[in-house]
Amino acid sequence: MDVLYFFESIRNPVLNFIFRFFSMFGEEILVLAAVCVMVWCVDKNASYRLGMVFFISSVLAQGTKIALRIERPWIIDPEFEPVAGAKTTATGYSFPSGHTQSATALYSSLAFEMRRKNIKWGIIAAAALIVGVGVSRMYLGVHTPADVIAAFVMTLAIALAVYIIDSKITVSNDLLISLILGAASAALLVYSIVMIENGTVPFDNGVDCCKTAGAGLGFAVARYIERRFINYDVKTPKLWMQAVKLVAGVAGALAVKEGLKLILGTSIAAHTIRYFALVIFGIVIYPLIFTAILKKNRKDNT
Repeated sequence: MDVLYFFESIRNPVLNFIFRFFSMFGEEILVLAAVCVMVWCVDKNASYRLGMVFFISSVLAQGTKIALRIERPWIIDPEFEPVAGAKTTATGYSFPSGHTQSATALYSSLAFEMRRKNIKWGIIAAAALIVGVGVSRMYLGVHTPADVIAAFVMTLAIALAVYIIDSKITVSNDLLISLILGAASAALLVYSIVMIENGTVPFDNGVDCCKTAGAGLGFAVARYIERRFINYDVKTPKLWMQAVKLVAGVAGALAVKEGLKLILGTSIAAHTIRYFALVIFGIVIYPLIFTAILKKNRKDNT
C-alpha cells in the first residue's frame, strides 16, 4: 500500500491519461483479437503458441483469484481511493493481476517470435508494454505490487515452458495437449461454479473464471480440430483479401459475442457458452467460411 500511496501522491491529469492508455494494452479482449488475427492472416503456429501461453496462465490466474480471494486495495484500506473510473476495469479479486497476466502472455509471446527473427526493437517494445501495463495497474490504484509481480513471474514461466516444449509438439500429440488444457479449463469451471453456488465467492467475483474456462475449453477443442482436420492456409492471392478477411472476421466475432449475450443472458452457463463459441468461431468456423468463399471465387474465375 505504501507504493500505491506514492503513486497517489504524484497523480495528475497527464499521468492519469498515460497510464490509462497503457492499461488498455492488458485487456484480455486484445489478446483474443491477437490470436484471431494471427490465425486468420499471419501465422497459425505462432497464434497457437500465444494461445497456449494465454489460456494456461489465465486458467491458473483465475483459479488463484478465487482460491485466495484477496480483495482490491480500496477494500483492504478504505482510506485509499483509486484513480476515478479505474474500478470499471478491475473486476473480481485482486491477486494476481489479470491485466498483467494478459499483457505478459501476449507481449512475451510476441517477443519470443521476434527473437527467432532477431527483431531486437520488437523485443524491447514488448518488454516496455509489459512493464507499462504492470506499472499502470499500480498507478491507477487497482493492484498492489504483489498482484503485478506474481502475475508477471507466473505467466513468463509458462511462456518459457511453452516455447521450450513447442519444438517437441507434433500433430500426433495434439490430442494430448488439447486434453490437458481442456481438463484444466473444465476443472476451473467446476471449481468456480461450486464456489459461487455455496456462497464462498460472489457471482461478480467468480464470473470471470467461467468466461476463462469457456474460452479455454473452446481453444482446446478448436486448436485440435483446426490442426488435425482443417489446416487452414492464412495466405490469400491478393492483399485486399486479407483486409476483407480481417474486417469481416472482427465483425463476425463481435456479432457472436454480443449476439449470444442478448440471446442467452448473463448467467454462468451463458457466459461460459458465449466465450466457448467465440473462440470456436474464430479458429474453426470463420476459417472454414473464408476457405469456402475463396474456393468458390477461384472456380468462378476459371
